[in-house]
Amino acid sequence: MLLVLIFLGIVVCISIILLLLLFSSIHIQIQHCILQSETEMPNTAKLTISFYLLDKLKMGSYTVSIKQFKQWLLQKEKAKIETMVKKTKTRQYIKLFLKRIQIQLEELNLKMNIGTEDAILTSYVTAAIGITLGILYPHLVPKEKQKKCTYCINPMYQDKNMYYISLDSIIKIKRKPIRKG
Repeated sequence: MLLVLIFLGIVVCISIILLLLLFSSIHIQIQHCILQSETEMPNTAKLTISFYLLDKLKMGSYTVSIKQFKQWLLQKEKAKIETMVKKTKTRQYIKLFLKRIQIQLEELNLKMNIGTEDAILTSYVTAAIGITLGILYPHLVPKEKQKKCTYCINPMYQDKNMYYISLDSIIKIKRKPIRKG
C-alpha cells in the first residue's frame, strides 16, 4: 500500500511539472543594446530571461550583460557546437522544436542606420532589410501590441562602411496550442 502511494505521488508530481511547462512562457528582454561600427558595445546593454506561468505569474528571471553573454558564447568550443549541429538527429530535434514554439514580439524599438561605400548598395541593403522586417512584422507582432513595436531603417550615404543599431525589445516564446485535426 505504501509503495502504491509513493508511486502515485511521483506520478502526480511529474504531471504537475509537465503542466507547468506546458502553460509557461519565456520572455527575453534586450535593453539598451547599441551596436556601432566605430566603437565597442557599451556596458549598459542587458539581457534578461524570465519564466512566466500562464503569461502572468513570474516564476523567476536571470539578468546578464550582453558582454558577459558574448564572452560565455565565445568560451564554448566551436568544434563541439559544429559537430552537434551537423548530426542529423540534432537537426531534426531543432526543426521539431521550432515547429512547436510560437515567437511573439511584445515590444520592439529598433533604430538602424546603415551605410556602405557604394550608394546603390546602401539603398539595396536598406530596402532588403526593410522588406524582410515588413514581411515578418505581422507574423511576429500581435495586433494588440503593434503600437509598442516600431522600427526605423535609415540609409547613410557616406563614402565608408558604417552601421548604428539600437535595440530594445521583449521577445515572448511559448508552446503552440495543441490542435486536434
